[in-house]
Amino acid sequence: MDTSSKAYASAILAIAKAEGEVSQVQDELFRFARILQQQGELRMALTDSTRPVADRQNLLSQLLEGKVSKSSMAALSLLLGSNQIKKLDEIVEALVQLVADEIDCVPVEIVVATPISDDQLDRLVRALSKVLGKKLTPHVSVDPSILGGVKARVGDEIFDGSVRGRLERAKLAMASVRME
Repeated sequence: MDTSSKAYASAILAIAKAEGEVSQVQDELFRFARILQQQGELRMALTDSTRPVADRQNLLSQLLEGKVSKSSMAALSLLLGSNQIKKLDEIVEALVQLVADEIDCVPVEIVVATPISDDQLDRLVRALSKVLGKKLTPHVSVDPSILGGVKARVGDEIFDGSVRGRLERAKLAMASVRME
């Protein structure tokens, strides 16, 4: 991760702190980064430096106005205006780490096929915390392509309990049996 990503993350954190919206901004930017990963056309529209910044700002406003906090909107507008929106993943990663360092927590990225309740999320985070022996800060995204179950990533460790992951492992196991 480059120093400019860390600098933008620090600036976004300062804005969020000033507005008392650290958790909300972190969560909204995390979710928007995941949307951009999944929606290639939207990502291209927002990162296309041949399009005027005003057009891209207008698109961003149409998409998010009233759906995210003013701090998140300001952060995304800043990144768009400075042509850094293409680094949103890195900047969000740096932001998550800065917040985690401040509250002595480790971020955990949780991917589910359908939205889960707060109670389910609490139980999942408690179980992962117990396994890892660390206090965790969850960031949840929904990805129907995993079909069911849960995927979690803490640092370099990945826990894949998704239906898709299980099917892929079963397919590999069957392929290795056929070869013998």
